[in-house]
Amino acid sequence: MPVARHASLFTSLAQIGMRMCRSHLLDGVEPWRGPACVRPGTIVQQVRYDEQTERVFLQPRRWLHLPRVAWELVVGTHQVLAAWLLARRGLRLGREDIEHLLRTVQAMVSTVEQAAAVDMTIERHGGWGEAFDGR
Repeated sequence: MPVARHASLFTSLAQIGMRMCRSHLLDGVEPWRGPACVRPGTIVQQVRYDEQTERVFLQPRRWLHLPRVAWELVVGTHQVLAAWLLARRGLRLGREDIEHLLRTVQAMVSTVEQAAAVDMTIERHGGWGEAFDGR
């Protein structure tokens, strides 16, 4: 298991990890504020992502703008946003459902940002070979 060679590296990575954990729990996460044409009562008829417009269509005229980095993010074996929407195919989305989805989108965006912060922190400490002792 790699062990950080410097306390400052360990502290920085622990802080990033805590922010990432809070984000995954949607703790303090505000909803994503991108353009949308989805209202409470929308029935999920389809889940189709258009890469050019970065929109996921739930019906031919009902869509949400979702950043590609959030849409494509896989946690474990699941593409999080696609799995959430596909599980609701045929169901009517309520206000709380839409709010939860938009908070999850923001959490996915934050996850990508925090992963980049981990990489930058390790690089500032000389990269993997210099930053950690392998044990």
